[in-house]
Amino acid sequence: MTKRLLTFLLTLVTCVVWLVPSVSPGGGVANAQTLANGFVVSGDFKGAGYSQIASLYDSGDNLGLRISVLDRAGATDQFTASVWYESAANTLDLGRMKVAATDVNFDGKTDLVALYDDGGTSVRILVWTSTGSGFSFTGTQGWWRSDSYAWSRTKAILAGNFSGAGHNGLLFIYQYDNFDMRIHYFESTGSSFLYGGNQGVYDSGPGQYDTTRARFVVGHFSRPDGPDQIASVYQYPNFKIRVHVFIPTPSGLQPLNGWAGVWESAEGTYDLSRTKIVGADLDGDKLTDLLSFYWYNDGSVHVHVFNGAKGLAFTDPNGVATFPPFSMPWLQTQVVAGDWNKDGFGDLATLSSLDDGSTHVGVLRSDAAVVGGPRTLQWSANQWVTAPTDAVPSACTQCWPLTGVATTSTLVSRRPLAVKIDNAPTGRPHHGISQADMVVELLVEGFITRLAAYFHSQDPSEIGAVRSVRFSDRYTTPMVRGTLVFSGGSQLMMDLVGRDITNGNYVGVSPQLGQGNSFYRTDADGKVVPHNLFTSSAALRAATNDVGGGAPVDVPRWGFLKSLDHIPSAGGFLGARAAFSLAIPYRADAAVRYDYDVASRTYARYQSNGSSFVREVDGANGRAIAARNIVVINTDVWVTDVVDDAGGAPSLDMRLVGTGHASIFRDGRRQEATWYRPTWFDPFTFYTDTGEKVLLSPYLVVGLLVGPFTPGYVADRHQIQVLADVGVVLLLFEVGIELDLNALRREPLGILVAVPAQVLLGTVIGAAAFVALGSDVRGALTLGLAVSLSSSIVVVNMTRSRKRTADDATARALLVWSVLQDIVTLVAATILAVILTPTTAAAAPLAVGKVVAFVALAATVQDWVVPRLLRTVREEPDTFLIVAVSAALVTAGVGATLFGVPLALAAFISGLFLSVRVEAQEARREVLPFRDLFAVMFFVAIGTLVDPSAILREPGWLALVLVLVVTKSLLVWLLAALFRVPARRPQLGVGLGQIGEFSFVVLGLGTAASVVTAGQFSAALGAAAITIAVSAIGVRLFPRGAP
Repeated sequence: MTKRLLTFLLTLVTCVVWLVPSVSPGGGVANAQTLANGFVVSGDFKGAGYSQIASLYDSGDNLGLRISVLDRAGATDQFTASVWYESAANTLDLGRMKVAATDVNFDGKTDLVALYDDGGTSVRILVWTSTGSGFSFTGTQGWWRSDSYAWSRTKAILAGNFSGAGHNGLLFIYQYDNFDMRIHYFESTGSSFLYGGNQGVYDSGPGQYDTTRARFVVGHFSRPDGPDQIASVYQYPNFKIRVHVFIPTPSGLQPLNGWAGVWESAEGTYDLSRTKIVGADLDGDKLTDLLSFYWYNDGSVHVHVFNGAKGLAFTDPNGVATFPPFSMPWLQTQVVAGDWNKDGFGDLATLSSLDDGSTHVGVLRSDAAVVGGPRTLQWSANQWVTAPTDAVPSACTQCWPLTGVATTSTLVSRRPLAVKIDNAPTGRPHHGISQADMVVELLVEGFITRLAAYFHSQDPSEIGAVRSVRFSDRYTTPMVRGTLVFSGGSQLMMDLVGRDITNGNYVGVSPQLGQGNSFYRTDADGKVVPHNLFTSSAALRAATNDVGGGAPVDVPRWGFLKSLDHIPSAGGFLGARAAFSLAIPYRADAAVRYDYDVASRTYARYQSNGSSFVREVDGANGRAIAARNIVVINTDVWVTDVVDDAGGAPSLDMRLVGTGHASIFRDGRRQEATWYRPTWFDPFTFYTDTGEKVLLSPYLVVGLLVGPFTPGYVADRHQIQVLADVGVVLLLFEVGIELDLNALRREPLGILVAVPAQVLLGTVIGAAAFVALGSDVRGALTLGLAVSLSSSIVVVNMTRSRKRTADDATARALLVWSVLQDIVTLVAATILAVILTPTTAAAAPLAVGKVVAFVALAATVQDWVVPRLLRTVREEPDTFLIVAVSAALVTAGVGATLFGVPLALAAFISGLFLSVRVEAQEARREVLPFRDLFAVMFFVAIGTLVDPSAILREPGWLALVLVLVVTKSLLVWLLAALFRVPARRPQLGVGLGQIGEFSFVVLGLGTAASVVTAGQFSAALGAAAITIAVSAIGVRLFPRGAP
């Protein structure tokens, strides 16, 4: 079991780098974006019959916009650059834009279009029309706007003539929940865009298309004329790709050859994360070819062709152009296609952003050795370069290489000390780390971590506790040219370290290497062996000199901004999103949390001792650790056969060279990037998807490596959403299996009427209130229904608590009322799902028919198939539990995938039908111990999904939801009295006065349909947290025996 768990979990390692400042930030110092860092598109902006390049970028890093156009000059490949548009500062945030180019006013010149994020689910389409020598901004009102369209779900914008009627339009690749992709169509009228509706021109269906795995290109792939087509290159598992082509038809987009696509690679051959794909007619046959700018492991870059004339097949493994290893800065380069010289053949251009602040434009021109021969791409470098006077590097150049602090000290050439420090609970607090230049926290066996502290610019008098070496130390120490300081290791590890020292990778200081006099034991903080081995900077530097490490070294520089005094978007943070907390869920006594403080612009670090989080403090000087930057690096980790741990646990190894995804936290914001490190001797560097280098804020760096056992750091909203979805599915299955439908028949008629009436009236009242405050009608219905529902799990805990004050009749009424709400929700949610996805007149009956068909299927499976399976495994409790749960969840999965029933509702139905069987009693007993686990998964995840900033932007929504919950309690009280429900009616109203698990399902339908805004969603979740606590306490305030 343990090995299977390790195999499943060992897929991720994260390296977190954070910096500790010692001064307060001041004003802002701008760090200009270069032309190569902008949104780069091509088109005939001049209307001259050939292509030019446009870049939209923030030249002053001051929330202004500059649009420069690169145009070929004369008969050579040289380009000239001219500014066609420039806005004032603080007018447009490029980080809120997604850009495309097409002729929107039908004058023969390409225009620019941007989907602009106004926050929440409010967006606009902004337009800049070309005059042939400049761009004219058509106004901030835009050509289309919506308050219920999610910018974050729009994964790509494609532009072209998709209708064949001469009116160009836009296709938005939109990602719904459950990997359902829809393509929405916007057609230009010449002065506005007409939206074709949420149903889109293509719907993949649930579970079919993850847009993060796809690259989209517009062109003519299967025919030379007619409406534009869309090619999608999709990454399948095991590094296999498949090319799909979508063809416009009167009924929408249709995939050519269905899901089989037009071409696919073998497994293990193509990694989409290593390629940039564009479309161009390379060979002049009027069919668009796909050109892949592919980065190989050896640092070389090849341009591959997927030939349009051959069904977009991959035709040349060597490529039509090749760059030797490390000659093309792939991560810092954008690629754009067009016909630069008007010869009818497609060309490419590269725009590279270098560390000195300059842009270098290269040309790959379509050429043939002989007339009519095969086409290749002829490379011409530096066809446009930023003028030296305009290149302003953002990074520091005269500073400590591991902190970014400016210095003229000669000590910058001394060798850093890389000390391995204990991080077991008995090894805390750490001593000396506040004076380190950088600290990396490395995951080791047993799901705990150890620290590697790098001391360069400061000299602490006390460092500890020193512990043994691991694989990762061999990979990180060379990048700082360090002295590896440790105490012990396995025989294999000692042999590997000895070999590294002999090869000159670093020098070593350790009691086992003969430098025992540099260390001492102490009982500081009550530490005992092996957690009490200490040393000092002076002792380690003397030992370093003794082993031949005293000569000057050139320590590679990490990327730092010039000053602490910078604006938040500086250094590659344009477009970064707010991030105020980060949690690293190690095991209970090693978990780490960071909380952002706006005043100091730092993340305070806390570490768990097993029962609570404790603020990280240096044991040597009492200085609290506060992080200015956090960098999360994703890579690969695996279990080895080496045992370094005294307890016998196998060591972990990891990949710390190459490339991968990184999330960088700085200034209260989060930026996604790519990390790159070619060898052990190089530092990590980080680049955005536009090639801009991400720079860290200066001062003391501390790093953290977390890894394979974590479900992921809790800053990723999508991961939290997945956890919440899993929690609610399991929770509602458990709720369904606990229901007793036969018992409901014996309940008084009054309550059977009162509950549907309460849900209906509550929905109507809530919807009316939301509409009155400006909400969309469909969104208002969604929110009204969500607020009308209570939590069955909370009610169950109320009635079973030893501290309950409700009498038996009231407890029974609470349970029955919540159960009936769940059953009513099945019907209401089905109707709501139909309302939220309008398509044609036949759509509603079809959707209802699918739900009825699934109910019939679930009844058959759970009433006939599953009981027979359970009877065969009754003597094996573990197998019995697995069969009971998995059968229900498989049935639910079928309902979601084939019948369009929300997964959580399908799980509830599966549990409900199983509950009527005799075997359900035993299944209920087996599942019951997991109920609290399911509830914790769901409610904790829900709490982390609340966006405080969204609530603060629109506090009225939270107030309205809370008022409506109070109204629901009053409504329950009145209806219980009207229909003579036997219960203490005020206590019944308070007990049902919360928002629960089914509300989350309903809200999920609304957010997927973009009719519930981020502010409304967060308000509902925030109200759920408040009302659950208030109702749980309030229901106990009624004295026993009160009326």
